[in-house]
This record gives sequence, structure tokens and C-alpha cells, in this order.
Amino acid sequence: MDQRSKTQFAVLGFLSGGPKSGYDIKKSVEGSTSNFWQESFGQIYPILKRLTAEGLAERIEAPRTDGRERHVYAVTAEGRQALRSWIEEPTSAGPMRNELLLKTFFGRRAGPAVIRRQIEEYIIRQQSELAHLMEIRDGLASCSSEPDYPYWIMTIEYGELGRQAGIEWATRTLGKLKRLEAVPSAAGPTRTRKVAKSKKQQQATARQQGGRA
Repeated sequence: MDQRSKTQFAVLGFLSGGPKSGYDIKKSVEGSTSNFWQESFGQIYPILKRLTAEGLAERIEAPRTDGRERHVYAVTAEGRQALRSWIEEPTSAGPMRNELLLKTFFGRRAGPAVIRRQIEEYIIRQQSELAHLMEIRDGLASCSSEPDYPYWIMTIEYGELGRQAGIEWATRTLGKLKRLEAVPSAAGPTRTRKVAKSKKQQQATARQQGGRA
């Protein structure tokens, strides 16, 4: 299933909580699922039109205090059924792609000091994301009586535990990298090339001295 198809179910899911505009959906994403699922306006509005055309959502007029016209979208019975059917389907596992791990895998080509800086920046990002998750959790506290609340918290806990595990791994990795920095042979390709060049010079000198003898 492509990204656009998954986006339509994300939109249906937010509409299942009540009628919303595209702007309302975007704000809901930012305040709830942004730690594991994000959508842009460029994705949301085309999907709303598509859902309306397929009969999974309907565009309705919403009252405004200033008298101006405002439209929102509401999920239809067909849309609710489509959402449920999607939730019941087996979840596809996306490909694992982690740039930091890829750089670490080939880290000897640059040396431990370079990877250490990458890991230190990673820890800062993880700490920032963990703080953001705590803000989301605090924001959801006012909705604790909602039937959906236990499910919302499950996703927050997934993000929190994932960031905490990431920070723990990074902290351990920093210790290993610092120990590698203390080993001359692990300092990186530049030092390796210099050592190799030095050995060649020694061999050449030995040959010259042998020839003179």
C-alpha cells in the first residue's frame, strides 16, 4: 500500500473523532501523532477531496460566530467501515533505513572522533523529541475521560521508550568511541595512510642500505 493510501486512513481516523477542516486535521496531527506519523497540508487537502469523491467523507457547512461561510469534512458510514477494515488488515513492515547507523557501520573510514560528534548530536535530538512527547502527554491529560485516551497514551509510551532506548544506546556507544580514540590504529584513514607510507619508506631505506653493503 502506497503512502497516499495510508494517508487517507490517517485522515479518516481524525475525521472519525468529529467533523474537521484540513487545518483542524493538521493541528490534530501536530498535537498527537507527530512523533510517529505526520501529514502536510499538501497531502491532507487532496485526500479530503478524494475521500469526498469516493463517498467516504462529506463536505458540510459549519456555523461561525462571524457569519462567514466555513466548511468542514465529516466521515460517512462507508468511511468508518473503510477505516475499520484497514485497522483489521495485517500491518506492513516498512524498510529499515537509519542514516546514523549506516554512518556508524562505515565509521572507521572517518574515525571515531567523527562518529562521536554524530552520536552527541543524536543524543541532543533524542532529548528534544522526548521533551516534545512529554508536552504532548501533558496536553492530552485534559482528554483523559475520552474513550480513545488509553490508545493515545500507548502511542506516546512507544515514542518515549524508543527515545530513552536510543539515548541509552548512544551513551554506551560514546564510551566505546572514546576508548577507540585512545587507540592510534583506530584514529581513522589519515593515520593509517601515514603509517603505511612510513613503512614503505623504511623498506625503501633498508633496500638502499642493503645495496650499499
